[in-house]
Amino acid sequence: MKTKQSWFSRFRGRFQAPATRAIASIPVPAPLRTDVEVQTAPKMWYDECDVMSNNIRIHVGRWNVEGATKTAFLVHGLTANHRCWNVIAEQLQASGINVVAVDLRGRGRSDKPRGPYGFDGHLPDMYNVINELGLNAPGREKPVFIGHSLGAAIGMYFAYHHPECISKLVLMDAGAPINPINMLKAYFVIRKSVSRLDTVFESRETYISQMRSNPVLQPWHPAIEEFINYDLEDVGEGRVRSSVPRFAIEAEYNSIGSSLSILELCKNNILHPISQVRKLLKSRILTFPYTELRMPVLAMGAGDYNVMEGDELLPPKAMEFLKKRIPLCSTVTVPNTNHYTILFKDSDVRDTALRDFILG
Repeated sequence: MKTKQSWFSRFRGRFQAPATRAIASIPVPAPLRTDVEVQTAPKMWYDECDVMSNNIRIHVGRWNVEGATKTAFLVHGLTANHRCWNVIAEQLQASGINVVAVDLRGRGRSDKPRGPYGFDGHLPDMYNVINELGLNAPGREKPVFIGHSLGAAIGMYFAYHHPECISKLVLMDAGAPINPINMLKAYFVIRKSVSRLDTVFESRETYISQMRSNPVLQPWHPAIEEFINYDLEDVGEGRVRSSVPRFAIEAEYNSIGSSLSILELCKNNILHPISQVRKLLKSRILTFPYTELRMPVLAMGAGDYNVMEGDELLPPKAMEFLKKRIPLCSTVTVPNTNHYTILFKDSDVRDTALRDFILG
């Protein structure tokens, strides 16, 4: 009996000990969290900075994503500024893509020198911004250059002269030659956006009201108003004007032998034809070597005309031209948008095409 009790005691001890240790090792369940998505989402924020380029201050806006490996480098059109990218930049940022957008010299909060403008001024600026911000530093993925209108032309030339700086190129509603009739129609559309320059308006409300009635900016979007407010500068007593000086835009046109004034353009072609031809040849705007662009390119065209049929800046035939000549070119049309609303209008087609192109 004594032996049985002793054996039972030993058996019980062997049986109970592991059970006690096992129970003690089970972790206490953590309380349910309702903010798991907030805790795991990457940090995102917007900020602005300045970069010096040959003694010219270039202002930059950044939509940052903590830990992101992809960067989109955005360049605006003729009279715009970096805030024209608000809608697209926020969509890219939400997809985990860093966004860096510039105010070209003569626009926004960048310096406004008398010159140079055209590619001679912009290409060094873009190169310096990309390098000073370390966007193509060793160990980092090279940025994707996205340009709209004039920004698309700058992107083409930048990709040709500095292919080591960027990985891909997006041409938004520009980049291909168009026939003279379409060019003339488009010229008058663009001139309307220039007519406001150097004009003083009684108030911000007056100016914004005028812009709201512009047919090419329909449907109106809150991002358009944000873009406009950023562009306006106070001139005293509540009055405002665009921060873009007219001389800067005239210099852009002059750099390729053109002018804001039809009369001036005709006079220059008649009185200084050799000089005009030299400017055209120097800019290579008529002889751009499309076949030498070896990086992936996405040409994105607006689906609608601006004011009249035939005034599109990148119609289907122009996109087909790019697709045939650029070795790695794909195209997409953004329906129900024109040259301006392709930036501002909510569009799943545009956002999906950009996201897939950048991340692919």
